[in-house]
Amino acid sequence: MCRIALFNKESFALFGSVLPNLSEFFSFLEKKRGGDGNGFAVRTKGSSFVWKKGLPDKLPASKAAQEMQDLRDVGEWFLFHTRKASPGLPSDASQVHPFKMGPYILCMNGTEENLISLVSEMNISDTQLILTELVLKNLPPVFLLKRKSNFAGFYGSKAFLVRNNGVDMKLYFDESLNAVVFASEFPENIKAHTLPETFYWEEGYDVKDIVTD
Repeated sequence: MCRIALFNKESFALFGSVLPNLSEFFSFLEKKRGGDGNGFAVRTKGSSFVWKKGLPDKLPASKAAQEMQDLRDVGEWFLFHTRKASPGLPSDASQVHPFKMGPYILCMNGTEENLISLVSEMNISDTQLILTELVLKNLPPVFLLKRKSNFAGFYGSKAFLVRNNGVDMKLYFDESLNAVVFASEFPENIKAHTLPETFYWEEGYDVKDIVTD
């Protein structure tokens, strides 16, 4: 299982105040269920992207946080992923998330058990196989609700998030700031919102509509 964080530019007002600073938060996620590689994608003004990933010795969580922080003034949506390789899958640099193909930038949290034998033979990750299918069949991200894992990323210029079968996902938001932070988990002292067991969200949808507590 991996850890994901997806947040908008307004949420930078929360990091270092009501939430840990960005480096501490990413390091928390990495230590929880990551450590096999980190990556990020930032959508900037004009719907272009800055995208980077690597093994922890090349891109530790703290460096990813600093590079994303440096993009605060030009970024609009920010995606961070720290990978914990599923048993039987490779853990080299080529398997670090997010992956970019066609209109997608995609990362995943979970394991698609029915694909493990196939992707092990192909020496790719289950995420890469799923992404290839989406692109080849020209499928929008809502089709990821047919899977068992969580997915986050960008489709075209829109940020999106898919939660399946209750895989870890929480939300912290400040309505007055329009600040939105989705994350696989938060430190215990942070009171984040509970979300439906399964849902699809994309940029433009009101996050309040998926809060269940």
